[in-house]
Amino acid sequence: ELILISGVSGAGKTIATKAIEDMGFSCIDALPSKIILDTVNSLIKSQYSKVGIVLDSRNIDSITNLIKDLNTLKKNKNITLKFLFLDASYKTIEIRYSETRRIHPLFKPNKDLSECVKHEKKLLLPLKKLSTIFKTDGLNPKELRELVIKFISKKNSTIIVLQSFGFKYGLPENTDFIFDIRYLKNPFYEKKLVNKSGLDKSVKSFFFNDPAVSSSVLKISSFIKWNIKNFMNTRDYLIFSIGCTGGKHRSVYLVEKINNL
Repeated sequence: ELILISGVSGAGKTIATKAIEDMGFSCIDALPSKIILDTVNSLIKSQYSKVGIVLDSRNIDSITNLIKDLNTLKKNKNITLKFLFLDASYKTIEIRYSETRRIHPLFKPNKDLSECVKHEKKLLLPLKKLSTIFKTDGLNPKELRELVIKFISKKNSTIIVLQSFGFKYGLPENTDFIFDIRYLKNPFYEKKLVNKSGLDKSVKSFFFNDPAVSSSVLKISSFIKWNIKNFMNTRDYLIFSIGCTGGKHRSVYLVEKINNL
């Protein structure tokens, strides 16, 4: 079982690699592209059963030769192969680099960050076309980790992600469907509930006898299930996002209720 992880720098390859390692995979980070065939053949002879290889833009000698080698691996009957590509928008990558103060792997004195990112995206495009793509904009490390684990462990099925968010923080960038539930009564205006969340018993009690809430749970759940049937096995993953004003009470409550139906 071989997982090939690639993607733009700052999109989450380190998080994905750690998640795969926690699943029992032996991972090789930034393997030079020109030795990938020899390495994989050696691992097969050494009877490694679960391996992850990270393909980094710094270590690609020739993207054309790499693609040829990867197509050779796809034909190898001794290998179950999956390609995972992590991507993110220019804005997200620039924010992450400004927060970590790290230097981009393709940095040169005469290039700014945006030029480095643009060059890397262009370089990795052939790899991207071979892969399942995860857009990591808006995903925190825990969410990305869960998505990667589901991708690795799934058996020919679509991964379903149900998440809550707050409209005041902006729309989630990495989503397929958005449900706006700001029409429901807001516990925020109750002094005893303002600092609670949709997971607290007192907030659950607030919603429990509200017919608008129970109706919304059923209707949104039905819509999600209907779409899952439509897209099952034709999409690698579907993300449904439920939003209220702050993403703390209503959306959290509905996500938990729908998830448990």
